[in-house]
Amino acid sequence: EIAGMTASAKDLRRQSLDFDYAMRQLGGEDQMAANVAAAKLAEGGDAARMVLRKAVREQEEPIAARAATLLANGNDAKGAPVILRRFLSGPASPIRPQLLSCLTRLTGVMPAAFYAPVYEYFKTEPESRKKDIVPLLGTVFHGPGRGDKAEFDKAMGEAGAYDNVRTFVQ
Repeated sequence: EIAGMTASAKDLRRQSLDFDYAMRQLGGEDQMAANVAAAKLAEGGDAARMVLRKAVREQEEPIAARAATLLANGNDAKGAPVILRRFLSGPASPIRPQLLSCLTRLTGVMPAAFYAPVYEYFKTEPESRKKDIVPLLGTVFHGPGRGDKAEFDKAMGEAGAYDNVRTFVQ
């Protein structure tokens, strides 16, 4: 039994190294290699999704953006908060539109608790940049992203979001 566990651990380690290598290829200049890596990560299951979430958190912008797209394409609920944190941490980042697109596609799987930080961020943005986040907020208020309505209402009510955001996105 121990030998089987050891072999399984070695396979998991090898797979993790393969996914780490594929993740680094996402931002490379060789588009064919990046596409092959993206396909490998998209089909890689839980281990690949863990590597992609780490890439969104820690990698440079081109890799983080491609990793976020792969997570959104796979409707990865655990990836939504990671993408949101990256979006909120980089107001001047050139990948913000791509991250926003990923978040908008993931609103159906995002827990309601993650909408309040979006609104808090929205309140601090200058008027000229609020338009960047309106698509996400519009999807939240008008689309399926509300999830558990009671939980959503509690989170947004505590953030004081209803009146201000509803007016802005209508």
